[in-house]
Amino acid sequence: MIRKPHVKIASYNINGINGRLDILLRWLKEDAPDVVCLQELKTEDANFPRKAIERAGYGAIWHGQKSWNGVAILSKGSAPILTRCGLPGDPDDSHSRYIESAVNGLLIGCLYLPNGNPAPGPKFDYTPLVSTSVCLCGRVAGIGNPCPADRRLQCHANRPRRLQARALA
Repeated sequence: MIRKPHVKIASYNINGINGRLDILLRWLKEDAPDVVCLQELKTEDANFPRKAIERAGYGAIWHGQKSWNGVAILSKGSAPILTRCGLPGDPDDSHSRYIESAVNGLLIGCLYLPNGNPAPGPKFDYTPLVSTSVCLCGRVAGIGNPCPADRRLQCHANRPRRLQARALA
């Protein structure tokens, strides 16, 4: 049997990447995840801190939006390969809540799907559109971070300050 190497995948609702960049960089240095999915960037693409993230040893792809939403995937030591930007099946997706990439042979999807939006309304109406078969890292409707049921992967709590790693059953 061929054993695959361990991959540490983490998800973090950063709630404003530029305002919390120092926290993110410190956490990347201390915990060194292989792949990071970030949600709620709250910045336009042009203002994403690419250079700082690269200096920390990570490649990045991102899908930003001013004041709202925004997602990114970071990969230690190499740049993720963008495979999809925007919600699958919705060519007019303007919410900047989904991005997907290939990272070292894995397909990684990053989704920001907040709950608590009033119904009916454009934010609430967007939620049912998300019905893909992609394994997602992210904060989904307040239920935590879904991760593949694979013992070789570790997931971390949504807040990196907690650094609560757990092996999956």
